[in-house]
Amino acid sequence: MDAADGEGLYPLTIDGNWPVLPEGVSATVRPIGLESERACEVTGAAVAFGPVTLEALSAFVAVTLTAREAGTSRQSRFVLRLPLAGGPADRGSRLLRAMLADRSEFMRLLMILLADDGVELMINADGSGGSWSGDWLAGGSDTPLLESLLKTLDRSPERLDQIERLLDDISKSGELDELLPEGFAVLWDAAWANQATADTL
Repeated sequence: MDAADGEGLYPLTIDGNWPVLPEGVSATVRPIGLESERACEVTGAAVAFGPVTLEALSAFVAVTLTAREAGTSRQSRFVLRLPLAGGPADRGSRLLRAMLADRSEFMRLLMILLADDGVELMINADGSGGSWSGDWLAGGSDTPLLESLLKTLDRSPERLDQIERLLDDISKSGELDELLPEGFAVLWDAAWANQATADTL
């Protein structure tokens, strides 16, 4: 894989020692980050997809086998995980930033990470970045972010490690301040310091 062009697109090629298919059987492949319409038929060792976005770069490849005989056809689909060579070194953090397009998405992910079962209902915070004296500190039928954070600190402080890794990954892009709601950094520093203290006891 070569470097990105001026528009941030990457030339993507899948190389492999594909098995010889029986007569009447064809195969198509595509990285799962691409639409199914961009699947390419396997006709040789290399299958080129042309320029793709960073989000489309993936080690997971969807394979479709189609067998045709006497006017009928059958298909089998599966996914392979292949080595991804030549991708940008910061691909992981950039993909994460692309998924967290705005403050609302960041808040949503925070609440999922803090949820007791990983899917605790989503978010009293509206993600608009209001101050901590607003909805996020208010009571109500939904669980506010502050309450979830304190509950996690009390019951499962080790789960804060994932949030620290998340913040660290986003900070590498230099865009962390754009995603953090007002006052969150101070609150998080206090929570993380308490978690670190608990680890030493």
